[in-house]
Amino acid sequence: MTERICVRAALLAPLVASGLALSGCMSSPTYGTDKTAGEQLAGDLSSAFSIAPKRKDPIDYKPRPDLVKPAPGQKENLPPPQESIETASADWPESPEQRRARLRADATAHQDDPSY
Repeated sequence: MTERICVRAALLAPLVASGLALSGCMSSPTYGTDKTAGEQLAGDLSSAFSIAPKRKDPIDYKPRPDLVKPAPGQKENLPPPQESIETASADWPESPEQRRARLRADATAHQDDPSY
């Protein structure tokens, strides 16, 4: 009788283990779609093999408004454009090329200084 119980346990144990392993997969994440992964996969596959066209709402395109132009007679009152923003503002950051040149010149000037 003990041999019979051991055989039943040996046959039943893998079934129980696989059932427990598969039950952990039943509640899959929804990834923000409010559908489980299985539902999402089934929906994607059915829509991929669907012959009917997808019904989408048409896009309501609106024309852009016209440019804002100065009123007639006010063109003379407009300020002249700036020559260069870089020279107009001291806070303007330097370009990578200017920074590299400045650092190289600084390193060349201090190459004999051991405390640099």
